[in-house]
Amino acid sequence: MKKPRVLIVSAVVPAINGGGGRLALHRHFTQREDVICAVVSRFADQSSCKDTYTLKENRLVKRLKRSAISRVVNNLELLTAPLWTNGAAMKWIKDWKPDLVFTVADDWHSQAARKIASRLGIPLVVDFQDIFCLSNFTQLPKKPYGILRPLLVRRFRALQRNARAVFHTSQGMKDWFGVEKRGEVLYPIGEQIQVEALSGTAPREKPLIVYAGNCYGPYGEMLLRLSHAVKKSGKIGLRIFTMGNDWPEDLLEEFSNLGIYKGYRPFAELHEELLAADGFLTAMSFKEVDRTFVSTSFTAKWLDYAPFAKPIFVWAPEYSSAAEFSRRTNAGIVVSDPDPDRLIETILETRKDPGKWVEARESAKDAAENDLNSERIHAVLLRTLDQVLNQQDSIRDAG
Repeated sequence: MKKPRVLIVSAVVPAINGGGGRLALHRHFTQREDVICAVVSRFADQSSCKDTYTLKENRLVKRLKRSAISRVVNNLELLTAPLWTNGAAMKWIKDWKPDLVFTVADDWHSQAARKIASRLGIPLVVDFQDIFCLSNFTQLPKKPYGILRPLLVRRFRALQRNARAVFHTSQGMKDWFGVEKRGEVLYPIGEQIQVEALSGTAPREKPLIVYAGNCYGPYGEMLLRLSHAVKKSGKIGLRIFTMGNDWPEDLLEEFSNLGIYKGYRPFAELHEELLAADGFLTAMSFKEVDRTFVSTSFTAKWLDYAPFAKPIFVWAPEYSSAAEFSRRTNAGIVVSDPDPDRLIETILETRKDPGKWVEARESAKDAAENDLNSERIHAVLLRTLDQVLNQQDSIRDAG
């Protein structure tokens, strides 16, 4: 069977490094050999796809983005995104001959993706991973002004209506579209690793909890408060693995020396750290201003935690996608109190109850084998792409 030729036009490109979204696309499009992929992006040079075309920025615009009016320039660029055109890029794309265009919905690249698909008369498939225009994790120079956000939200909804197929990173993301919701829930995809068999090994008296994920903004604040609480109580061990953080330098040095903050590890090394842990932590912001973000996004590291069949502690508000997933699957133990001491108490209470600890392990293992099974998640993607291309063939034949 002919492999689909998928053109990825996105700021989120398949890559081994650079965050969970990029890693998920790498695992779908590059690591496996079910499709042939190419990338057109401003970040194409960071992609693991073989065929790439980097969209170059105008030199003057690039210079202005480094000036005092950078936010103004970035917002003007978002405003004019539907006017995107690039003759050289279109020639390269036509020569590559894609069957469909795939984009992770954002505020700029997705408009280029829409235009490319329209010009070539091929399907557009949209993956909604984050509502970027409503995110409070965007750096200030790139953050949309409040007056522009309603327009960007309308564009997101238009993508959802008009794309040939859509994916949502969580049920909360799908529900955000209300009565117009459609498409499949496509969780981030984990590494292809064997799910660990359950053994009788009990957790340490001082259980070691590992967190792997974001450590800046609201998450950085949460993890810093937790680190202080762990240091004060001395009753659990904590290791934080992350690509970056916004902690003050003196505190970063302090918690690095204490062995709590461990910085970045490639997945091969992180695998050993996850194997050595007693349990895992995933977190989502309790701030009301982040409510939409945490109710629609999904914590990608959950996919890497679950195959190790160890308790997963979910420190998040009840309305978050993580809490919703935990309630539905029993895959995590939810702590919906922002007080880090309450989280530590829950970990210790679970540690003292052998039956509850084993139940949490079994639930994580079940999630890894079912809802979060990497092959099952990948099959959702392939099935949808196949349906889109069969529909396109029918349209072509009818024409």
